[in-house]
Amino acid sequence: MRRGMRSVIVAAVLAMAAVASPAQAAVYTSTITFNASPEPVAAGGLVTLAGTAGRGVTGNGGTVRFYFRRWNATKYTYITSAPVAGTGKFTKQTRQSTSGSWQAIYGGNSIRKTVTSAADYVEAKAWRNVPVVRFNRSGAGGYTSPVLTWSTDRLASVNVLMRCPAESSSNFLAVTWTAKPDYGFDSAWFEPANDGPTLSGATHLDISEKTGYIRVSTQPDCAWTVKISQSVRSYVKV
Repeated sequence: MRRGMRSVIVAAVLAMAAVASPAQAAVYTSTITFNASPEPVAAGGLVTLAGTAGRGVTGNGGTVRFYFRRWNATKYTYITSAPVAGTGKFTKQTRQSTSGSWQAIYGGNSIRKTVTSAADYVEAKAWRNVPVVRFNRSGAGGYTSPVLTWSTDRLASVNVLMRCPAESSSNFLAVTWTAKPDYGFDSAWFEPANDGPTLSGATHLDISEKTGYIRVSTQPDCAWTVKISQSVRSYVKV
């Protein structure tokens, strides 16, 4: 066979091989949108993790994995996963018991690259009995507070400290709550042990109205600190 004819045959074979082997599909950079809702969520309730991942509206099939980081933690923990449709859409419901951030990682496929979402913080709330400070003041001698707001039918915890210049049988501290404008009254009386110059103590006041004021009574030269709080039912972050 002449050299020219052999060259033509080799070229034809190579051309046929090129046609028979399809070109490798391109792998595209992916994007992701992600949202966790509702915000806030009731502690222990369902949170919906949803979004889209990939590129375009076809060829995005794969898996997305969801990670969660508690509000006081430093690392994410894997929680669950969901399939990603060819259109790129994904959704998953799971339970959330504490506040924290969610993150979604799309694993990609043979023509889509992996991508990680931004974090989405969701606060979880629950009903808890929370101490609320109603009165917290330091002074000397007598003092009367402005009218304050209270929770009715709920005891108020009273904590006191007092320091007088010297031992005396007259050393005392009285804390009185008086309702305004309706009638309501309760008081707590403290005396130092052995007529000493200092005392610390705790007791309760019975609060019967929504508004009232505090009166602190002691000797003019005795310094005191009085803190009063109530346990209030509140819907708070957990």
